[in-house]
Amino acid sequence: MREKLGYSAFGKFILITSLAKVLLVDNSLSILGGGAFLVPLIALVGGVALIFLLDQNRLRGGLCPLDGETSTLSQRMVMILFLVAILMEVTANVSRMTLTMKYDTFLTTGESTIAAVVLAAMVAGAFFGLTGMDGAGKIGLVLSFLVLILGLWAAYSNYDPFRVLPLVREDWKDYVRAGLQWIMAFWPIVLLWVFPQKPSDTPRIKKFGIRGACFGALWGGGILLACLMVRSPYSVQPGFSPVSFLFEQATMGRSFYRLDPILSVAITCLGVVSGALGLYVCGILVKRIVGLPDVRPAVVLIGMACLCAIQWSLTPGSPLWGMGSDVESWSVWFLLGGIALGLLTGRRIRHG
Repeated sequence: MREKLGYSAFGKFILITSLAKVLLVDNSLSILGGGAFLVPLIALVGGVALIFLLDQNRLRGGLCPLDGETSTLSQRMVMILFLVAILMEVTANVSRMTLTMKYDTFLTTGESTIAAVVLAAMVAGAFFGLTGMDGAGKIGLVLSFLVLILGLWAAYSNYDPFRVLPLVREDWKDYVRAGLQWIMAFWPIVLLWVFPQKPSDTPRIKKFGIRGACFGALWGGGILLACLMVRSPYSVQPGFSPVSFLFEQATMGRSFYRLDPILSVAITCLGVVSGALGLYVCGILVKRIVGLPDVRPAVVLIGMACLCAIQWSLTPGSPLWGMGSDVESWSVWFLLGGIALGLLTGRRIRHG
Protein backbone atom coordinates (compact mmCIF):
# COMPACT_ATOMS: atom_id res chain seq x y z
CA MET A 1 0.00 0.00 0.00
CA ARG A 2 1.44 3.31 -1.04
CA GLU A 3 1.30 6.15 1.46
CA LYS A 4 -0.53 9.32 0.47
CA LEU A 5 1.17 12.35 2.00
CA GLY A 6 1.37 16.03 1.23
CA TYR A 7 4.72 17.39 0.17
CA SER A 8 5.06 19.43 3.36
CA ALA A 9 5.00 16.23 5.43
CA PHE A 10 8.35 15.15 3.97
CA GLY A 11 9.98 18.42 5.01
CA LYS A 12 8.32 18.13 8.42
CA PHE A 13 9.88 14.70 8.97
CA ILE A 14 13.32 16.13 8.17
CA LEU A 15 12.73 18.91 10.69
CA ILE A 16 11.64 16.39 13.36
CA THR A 17 14.74 14.21 13.00
CA SER A 18 17.10 17.19 13.01
CA LEU A 19 15.54 18.58 16.21
CA ALA A 20 15.65 15.13 17.81
CA LYS A 21 19.33 14.96 16.89
CA VAL A 22 20.21 18.22 18.63
CA LEU A 23 18.16 17.35 21.71
CA LEU A 24 19.95 14.02 22.06
CA VAL A 25 23.48 15.26 21.33
CA ASP A 26 26.05 14.60 24.04
CA ASN A 27 29.06 16.71 25.01
CA SER A 28 31.31 15.22 22.32
CA LEU A 29 30.95 18.43 20.30
CA SER A 30 32.60 20.37 23.14
CA ILE A 31 36.02 19.43 21.73
CA LEU A 32 35.27 21.75 18.79
CA GLY A 33 35.12 24.80 21.04
CA GLY A 34 32.85 27.75 20.35
CA GLY A 35 32.36 26.82 16.72
CA ALA A 36 30.42 23.66 17.58
CA PHE A 37 27.16 25.44 16.73
CA LEU A 38 28.37 25.65 13.12
CA VAL A 39 28.22 21.85 12.72
CA PRO A 40 24.47 21.73 11.79
CA LEU A 41 25.09 24.45 9.20
CA ILE A 42 28.00 22.48 7.71
CA ALA A 43 25.79 19.40 7.65
CA LEU A 44 23.09 21.42 5.89
CA VAL A 45 25.39 21.90 2.89
CA GLY A 46 25.85 18.12 2.69
CA GLY A 47 22.13 17.48 3.18
CA VAL A 48 21.13 19.80 0.34
CA ALA A 49 23.78 18.19 -1.87
CA LEU A 50 22.29 14.77 -1.10
CA ILE A 51 18.85 15.97 -2.18
CA PHE A 52 20.22 16.86 -5.60
CA LEU A 53 22.15 13.58 -5.80
CA LEU A 54 18.98 11.68 -4.97
CA ASP A 55 17.25 13.58 -7.76
CA GLN A 56 19.93 12.45 -10.19
CA ASN A 57 19.34 8.89 -9.02
CA ARG A 58 15.62 9.34 -9.73
CA LEU A 59 16.39 10.49 -13.26
CA ARG A 60 18.56 7.43 -13.80
CA GLY A 61 15.94 4.98 -12.68
CA GLY A 62 15.10 5.52 -9.02
CA LEU A 63 16.55 4.06 -5.87
CA CYS A 64 13.68 1.83 -4.84
CA PRO A 65 11.02 0.16 -6.99
CA LEU A 66 7.36 0.68 -6.28
CA ASP A 67 5.36 -2.08 -4.60
CA GLY A 68 4.71 -4.83 -7.09
CA GLU A 69 7.68 -3.97 -9.31
CA THR A 70 10.62 -6.31 -9.70
CA SER A 71 13.83 -4.84 -8.27
CA THR A 72 17.22 -5.33 -9.84
CA LEU A 73 20.25 -6.56 -7.92
CA SER A 74 21.71 -3.05 -7.84
CA GLN A 75 18.46 -1.64 -6.43
CA ARG A 76 18.47 -4.30 -3.71
CA MET A 77 22.03 -3.37 -2.81
CA VAL A 78 21.07 0.32 -2.63
CA MET A 79 18.12 -0.48 -0.37
CA ILE A 80 20.31 -2.65 1.88
CA LEU A 81 22.82 0.20 2.29
CA PHE A 82 20.01 2.64 3.13
CA LEU A 83 18.54 0.09 5.54
CA VAL A 84 21.83 -0.31 7.43
CA ALA A 85 22.41 3.47 7.57
CA ILE A 86 18.95 4.26 8.98
CA LEU A 87 19.05 1.32 11.37
CA MET A 88 22.41 2.49 12.77
CA GLU A 89 21.07 6.02 13.26
CA VAL A 90 17.91 4.82 14.99
CA THR A 91 19.89 2.47 17.26
CA ALA A 92 22.31 5.23 18.26
CA ASN A 93 19.47 7.68 18.99
CA VAL A 94 17.51 5.14 21.06
CA SER A 95 20.66 4.37 23.04
CA ARG A 96 21.20 8.06 23.81
CA MET A 97 17.52 8.53 24.58
CA THR A 98 17.69 5.61 27.00
CA LEU A 99 20.70 7.08 28.83
CA THR A 100 19.10 10.55 28.95
CA MET A 101 15.87 9.19 30.44
CA LYS A 102 17.84 6.97 32.84
CA TYR A 103 19.99 9.69 34.39
CA ASP A 104 17.51 12.56 34.15
CA THR A 105 14.26 10.91 35.25
CA PHE A 106 14.24 7.13 35.86
CA LEU A 107 17.26 6.73 38.11
CA THR A 108 16.23 3.37 39.56
CA THR A 109 14.99 1.79 36.32
CA GLY A 110 17.23 -0.53 34.33
CA GLU A 111 18.53 0.66 30.98
CA SER A 112 17.23 -2.45 29.21
CA THR A 113 13.73 -1.81 30.53
CA ILE A 114 13.75 1.81 29.36
CA ALA A 115 15.07 0.82 25.93
CA ALA A 116 12.39 -1.86 25.60
CA VAL A 117 9.59 0.59 26.48
CA VAL A 118 10.95 3.24 24.09
CA LEU A 119 11.27 0.77 21.22
CA ALA A 120 7.80 -0.63 21.94
CA ALA A 121 6.38 2.88 21.60
CA MET A 122 8.28 3.35 18.33
CA VAL A 123 7.05 0.03 16.92
CA ALA A 124 3.49 0.96 17.90
CA GLY A 125 3.90 4.31 16.14
CA ALA A 126 5.28 2.62 13.03
CA PHE A 127 2.12 0.48 12.79
CA PHE A 128 0.14 3.63 11.97
CA GLY A 129 2.32 4.34 8.94
CA LEU A 130 3.53 7.70 7.69
CA THR A 131 0.06 9.25 7.80
CA GLY A 132 -0.31 8.55 11.52
CA MET A 133 3.22 9.76 12.24
CA ASP A 134 2.49 12.97 10.35
CA GLY A 135 -0.27 13.83 12.83
CA ALA A 136 1.83 12.87 15.85
CA GLY A 137 4.75 14.83 14.41
CA LYS A 138 2.70 18.01 14.25
CA ILE A 139 1.88 17.75 17.95
CA GLY A 140 5.50 16.92 18.79
CA LEU A 141 6.86 19.85 16.80
CA VAL A 142 4.49 22.40 18.35
CA LEU A 143 5.19 21.12 21.87
CA SER A 144 8.95 20.98 21.29
CA PHE A 145 9.11 24.47 19.83
CA LEU A 146 7.22 25.85 22.83
CA VAL A 147 9.52 24.01 25.25
CA LEU A 148 12.67 25.14 23.45
CA ILE A 149 11.54 28.78 23.26
CA LEU A 150 10.69 28.64 26.96
CA GLY A 151 14.10 27.22 27.84
CA LEU A 152 16.06 29.61 25.61
CA TRP A 153 14.20 32.60 27.00
CA ALA A 154 14.38 31.52 30.65
CA ALA A 155 18.15 30.93 30.48
CA TYR A 156 19.00 34.31 28.95
CA SER A 157 20.35 35.72 32.22
CA ASN A 158 23.13 33.11 32.13
CA TYR A 159 24.23 33.87 28.57
CA ASP A 160 27.78 35.07 28.04
CA PRO A 161 28.63 35.57 24.32
CA PHE A 162 32.37 35.51 25.08
CA ARG A 163 32.12 31.82 26.01
CA VAL A 164 31.99 30.93 22.30
CA LEU A 165 35.47 32.37 21.74
CA PRO A 166 37.69 31.27 20.12
CA LEU A 167 35.10 30.61 17.47
CA VAL A 168 37.03 28.21 15.25
CA ARG A 169 39.97 26.00 16.12
CA GLU A 170 42.98 25.65 13.86
CA ASP A 171 42.18 22.09 12.79
CA TRP A 172 39.20 22.70 10.47
CA LYS A 173 39.09 19.00 9.57
CA ASP A 174 37.36 18.28 12.89
CA TYR A 175 34.46 20.51 11.85
CA VAL A 176 34.16 18.82 8.46
CA ARG A 177 34.23 15.37 10.09
CA ALA A 178 31.55 16.35 12.59
CA GLY A 179 29.47 17.94 9.83
CA LEU A 180 29.59 14.72 7.81
CA GLN A 181 28.33 12.74 10.80
CA TRP A 182 25.52 15.25 11.33
CA ILE A 183 24.23 14.74 7.79
CA MET A 184 22.33 11.78 9.23
CA ALA A 185 20.17 14.31 11.08
CA PHE A 186 18.53 14.84 7.69
CA TRP A 187 18.21 11.16 6.74
CA PRO A 188 14.44 11.43 5.91
CA ILE A 189 15.51 13.03 2.63
CA VAL A 190 15.58 9.38 1.54
CA LEU A 191 11.79 9.43 1.93
CA LEU A 192 11.56 11.83 -0.98
CA TRP A 193 12.54 9.02 -3.33
CA VAL A 194 11.87 5.83 -1.39
CA PHE A 195 8.28 6.61 -2.35
CA PRO A 196 8.78 7.65 -6.00
CA GLN A 197 6.64 10.47 -7.32
CA LYS A 198 5.79 11.71 -10.78
CA PRO A 199 8.64 13.62 -12.46
CA SER A 200 6.47 16.76 -12.51
CA ASP A 201 6.30 16.66 -8.68
CA THR A 202 10.08 16.82 -8.22
CA PRO A 203 10.40 20.64 -7.87
CA ARG A 204 7.90 20.71 -4.98
CA ILE A 205 9.47 17.67 -3.34
CA LYS A 206 12.91 19.30 -3.46
CA LYS A 207 11.54 22.60 -2.18
CA PHE A 208 9.97 21.12 0.94
CA GLY A 209 12.95 18.85 1.54
CA ILE A 210 15.38 21.77 1.41
CA ARG A 211 13.06 23.93 3.52
CA GLY A 212 12.85 21.27 6.25
CA ALA A 213 16.63 20.82 6.27
CA CYS A 214 17.20 24.59 6.50
CA PHE A 215 14.80 25.06 9.39
CA GLY A 216 16.28 22.07 11.20
CA ALA A 217 19.87 23.27 10.75
CA LEU A 218 19.09 26.83 11.84
CA TRP A 219 17.17 25.70 14.92
CA GLY A 220 19.83 23.15 15.78
CA GLY A 221 22.61 25.71 15.41
CA GLY A 222 20.71 28.24 17.51
CA ILE A 223 20.11 25.72 20.31
CA LEU A 224 23.77 24.67 20.35
CA LEU A 225 24.84 28.32 20.39
CA ALA A 226 22.68 28.92 23.47
CA CYS A 227 24.18 25.82 25.09
CA LEU A 228 27.70 27.08 24.43
CA MET A 229 26.94 30.48 25.96
CA VAL A 230 25.98 28.86 29.28
CA ARG A 231 28.57 26.08 29.07
CA SER A 232 30.50 25.45 32.25
CA PRO A 233 33.67 23.33 32.45
CA TYR A 234 32.17 21.55 35.45
CA SER A 235 29.29 20.22 33.31
CA VAL A 236 31.54 18.22 30.99
CA GLN A 237 30.72 14.64 31.91
CA PRO A 238 30.63 11.51 29.72
CA GLY A 239 27.29 11.34 27.92
CA PHE A 240 26.05 14.60 29.48
CA SER A 241 23.75 16.55 27.18
CA PRO A 242 24.54 20.28 26.76
CA VAL A 243 20.82 20.89 26.12
CA SER A 244 20.00 19.34 29.51
CA PHE A 245 22.57 21.63 31.12
CA LEU A 246 20.95 24.63 29.42
CA PHE A 247 17.59 23.75 30.93
CA GLU A 248 19.16 23.22 34.36
CA GLN A 249 20.28 26.85 34.25
CA ALA A 250 16.85 28.10 33.18
CA THR A 251 14.55 29.30 35.95
CA MET A 252 11.29 31.26 35.99
CA GLY A 253 10.94 32.94 39.34
CA ARG A 254 9.56 30.95 42.25
CA SER A 255 7.19 28.87 40.16
CA PHE A 256 9.76 26.86 38.20
CA TYR A 257 13.23 26.37 39.65
CA ARG A 258 13.99 23.46 37.30
CA LEU A 259 12.78 23.36 33.70
CA ASP A 260 14.78 20.33 32.61
CA PRO A 261 11.94 17.85 33.39
CA ILE A 262 9.91 19.66 30.73
CA LEU A 263 12.72 18.95 28.29
CA SER A 264 12.19 15.22 28.82
CA VAL A 265 8.69 15.60 27.38
CA ALA A 266 10.05 17.21 24.20
CA ILE A 267 12.78 14.58 23.85
CA THR A 268 10.23 11.79 24.29
CA CYS A 269 7.81 13.22 21.70
CA LEU A 270 10.38 13.91 18.99
CA GLY A 271 12.49 10.86 19.79
CA VAL A 272 9.58 8.42 19.52
CA VAL A 273 8.26 9.93 16.28
CA SER A 274 11.74 10.03 14.77
CA GLY A 275 12.44 6.42 15.78
CA ALA A 276 9.04 5.20 14.57
CA LEU A 277 9.71 6.86 11.23
CA GLY A 278 13.06 5.10 10.97
CA LEU A 279 11.60 1.69 11.85
CA TYR A 280 8.80 2.13 9.34
CA VAL A 281 11.14 3.09 6.50
CA CYS A 282 13.40 0.15 7.38
CA GLY A 283 10.33 -2.10 7.28
CA ILE A 284 9.39 -0.78 3.84
CA LEU A 285 12.92 -1.45 2.59
CA VAL A 286 12.91 -5.00 3.98
CA LYS A 287 9.49 -5.59 2.43
CA ARG A 288 10.74 -4.58 -1.01
CA ILE A 289 14.04 -6.45 -0.69
CA VAL A 290 12.50 -9.73 0.46
CA GLY A 291 9.07 -9.38 -1.13
CA LEU A 292 6.96 -9.52 2.04
CA PRO A 293 3.20 -8.96 1.69
CA ASP A 294 3.02 -6.71 4.77
CA VAL A 295 5.41 -4.26 6.40
CA ARG A 296 4.35 -4.88 10.00
CA PRO A 297 6.23 -8.17 10.62
CA ALA A 298 9.41 -6.52 9.33
CA VAL A 299 8.91 -3.56 11.70
CA VAL A 300 8.57 -5.90 14.71
CA LEU A 301 11.67 -7.90 13.78
CA ILE A 302 13.70 -4.74 13.20
CA GLY A 303 12.59 -3.36 16.56
CA MET A 304 13.72 -6.57 18.28
CA ALA A 305 17.08 -6.40 16.49
CA CYS A 306 17.52 -2.80 17.65
CA LEU A 307 16.76 -3.80 21.24
CA CYS A 308 19.37 -6.58 21.16
CA ALA A 309 21.98 -4.22 19.70
CA ILE A 310 21.25 -1.56 22.34
CA GLN A 311 21.44 -4.05 25.20
CA TRP A 312 24.79 -5.30 23.92
CA SER A 313 26.11 -1.74 23.54
CA LEU A 314 25.13 -0.94 27.15
CA THR A 315 26.46 -4.21 28.64
CA PRO A 316 30.14 -4.12 29.74
CA GLY A 317 32.18 -6.85 28.10
CA SER A 318 29.77 -7.46 25.20
CA PRO A 319 31.01 -7.26 21.58
CA LEU A 320 29.20 -3.94 21.01
CA TRP A 321 29.97 -2.30 24.36
CA GLY A 322 30.87 1.37 23.97
CA MET A 323 30.45 1.34 20.18
CA GLY A 324 27.42 3.64 20.06
CA SER A 325 29.34 6.66 18.80
CA ASP A 326 31.23 4.54 16.26
CA VAL A 327 28.00 3.12 14.86
CA GLU A 328 26.61 6.62 14.51
CA SER A 329 29.69 7.84 12.63
CA TRP A 330 29.59 4.87 10.24
CA SER A 331 25.94 5.34 9.27
CA VAL A 332 26.55 8.28 6.96
CA TRP A 333 29.02 6.27 4.90
CA PHE A 334 26.41 3.58 4.24
CA LEU A 335 23.99 6.30 3.14
CA LEU A 336 26.56 7.88 0.84
CA GLY A 337 27.48 4.45 -0.46
CA GLY A 338 23.87 3.76 -1.40
CA ILE A 339 23.58 7.03 -3.29
CA ALA A 340 26.88 6.45 -5.09
CA LEU A 341 25.84 2.93 -6.08
CA GLY A 342 22.53 4.23 -7.36
CA LEU A 343 24.30 6.81 -9.51
CA LEU A 344 26.63 4.20 -10.96
CA THR A 345 24.12 1.47 -11.68
CA GLY A 346 20.74 3.25 -11.86
CA ARG A 347 18.30 2.51 -14.61
CA ARG A 348 15.25 4.36 -15.85
CA ILE A 349 11.95 3.19 -14.43
CA ARG A 350 8.43 4.31 -15.15
CA HIS A 351 6.81 6.71 -12.68
CA GLY A 352 3.07 6.26 -12.59
